[in-house]
Amino acid sequence: MTHFSVGDVVPGSLVTGVLKETVYCNHNDKKKENSWDQEVFLAIWHNLLVDVVESYEEAERIVRTFSQGELYLLYRELFEGRNEYRYKFRAVVDWVKKYFKYEGLSIEEKERLLNDERIKVWDLDMKWFAEKMQDFKEPFKDFLKELEQRKNFDWFGFL
Repeated sequence: MTHFSVGDVVPGSLVTGVLKETVYCNHNDKKKENSWDQEVFLAIWHNLLVDVVESYEEAERIVRTFSQGELYLLYRELFEGRNEYRYKFRAVVDWVKKYFKYEGLSIEEKERLLNDERIKVWDLDMKWFAEKMQDFKEPFKDFLKELEQRKNFDWFGFL
């Protein structure tokens, strides 16, 4: 079974139009109906999956009226989603590296990071990390909650 998302290029010769697809689900639950079939219609513009809808007429309208301006808006949204994912992935990788470095410090080194006012410039990042660790009850879960609350995905927040 092939999986496509809106914005994906459908392989094959140049296709513009509507394709009918049946979605099948098997619940394997005695309390519910065992399965269901749902017809959906794929709106495809120059091999680009632009939408999935429940009626043929709606899919046909989408294909007929789809424009390069809408293509730009679609890819801008996908691009922003990709940037958000990359930012969060890098933030998690960086956090894990710092966490292992922090856990490798002795108790005295941790106290020095927290209490020394004349910290070396290259230790400032670890000082900020150590201060954050003091606020967290469950470090990784708390970090992920904080990461999900970020909106502008700047590189100057707590990584």
